[in-house]
Amino acid sequence: MKKLFLIIFLGISTMSYAYTDKQAINAIVGETAGEFGSDRIMKKKAMFYVAWAIKNRKTLKGVYGYKAKHNAKEPKWIWATAGVAWAETELYPDPTFGADSWYSGEDVDKMGHPKDKQITCSLGNHVFYKTIKPTRRVSK
Repeated sequence: MKKLFLIIFLGISTMSYAYTDKQAINAIVGETAGEFGSDRIMKKKAMFYVAWAIKNRKTLKGVYGYKAKHNAKEPKWIWATAGVAWAETELYPDPTFGADSWYSGEDVDKMGHPKDKQITCSLGNHVFYKTIKPTRRVSK
């Protein structure tokens, strides 16, 4: 049943993105595989959050997990879970409130919060952000 679900929903999207579903799933695996240990429920939730942030971002530019070396060693259930999380972005609302980027807690501790981003939510070791567009000053 899960395979049928993935076949039906992968590739169906109302928006155009600069990556394929397979590339997005690869990025999700790379960004979340180490999260929550063996807690599959929380791992899937983290994957769903990252999937939405990728969808909101509309690019994989700057996404470390897309080319993470550990991806090749991840078990099949990780890949299946990431595929389901990606497909479910077509079914369920965005829990990240429009986040288009995320950082680990360690990154935030080292660098501080990015000045051009607003925190939207956090989950586990991820802090999710939405890019703030600069406002134009109107001269009088």
